[in-house]
Amino acid sequence: TALAHWSSKANRAARLTRARAAVEARRMVSVKRRSLWKWTIGWMRATKLGIERQEEDARKLVRLDEQVETITDGNAKLEARRDLLATQEGELKLLLESREEERRHAEESIAKVQQ
Repeated sequence: TALAHWSSKANRAARLTRARAAVEARRMVSVKRRSLWKWTIGWMRATKLGIERQEEDARKLVRLDEQVETITDGNAKLEARRDLLATQEGELKLLLESREEERRHAEESIAKVQQ
């Protein structure tokens, strides 16, 4: 009976040890699962923030493109206006020169008639 008693105590101790080991293993798995879950949630949040930042950057680039396009259009209009003014200036110079030449001819004619 002493041997059976000792044997049952040893079995009981072994069972308790196995039970404690199983509880500890489940706790560790739970901690690791929680840690992994927290890391996953953190990674997802960081990814979401990264995507939101990329979208905001893309919107900024679109706005900048629109501004550049507006400025380019404005510059093209100014360039066209400048070309038109240069053309008009050239025409006015030619007209002025022809008028001065006509005036000179008229003065020469008047001078010849007066002589």
